Amino acid sequence: MTAPTAAEIPASMPAPPPVISPPHQSPPLAAAPQPQSPPAPPIAVPPPSDPQWYLARQVDRHPREIGIQVHYPTEARARGIQGEVKLKIRIDDLGRVLEVEVIEARPAGVFEESARQAYVNGRFEPALRAGRPVRYEAYKWVKFELED
Repeated sequence: MTAPTAAEIPASMPAPPPVISPPHQSPPLAAAPQPQSPPAPPIAVPPPSDPQWYLARQVDRHPREIGIQVHYPTEARARGIQGEVKLKIRIDDLGRVLEVEVIEARPAGVFEESARQAYVNGRFEPALRAGRPVRYEAYKWVKFELED
């Protein structure tokens, strides 16, 4: 069978739409590989210039308290209780309090938290040894006495 000629196609039949080929698109270009930057080096935190904790007799100047205020517990004041707490306080070479530990308390269970809190939140001028700030371990008695 042969294909019909133009004369054989009835006039009522519409002509087929022209074939339109899509515009030529080139394949997407692969992005050139970007060189990866090397990972950032770790941040080096220098160790303290002197890692030793110094005691009172080993420094030229002891740390000085800056605005430390100890709160007398309300219940102890109302009951007329007096006492004292011995603290171990570790102060860095910038004067920041790093650690506060209750060593002893008389009477026990009354003043420890008040004394500890006052120094945990405290600041100091740092201790000096040979003219430079050093880390310091202080032992301090905090006295709770009522005024007459």
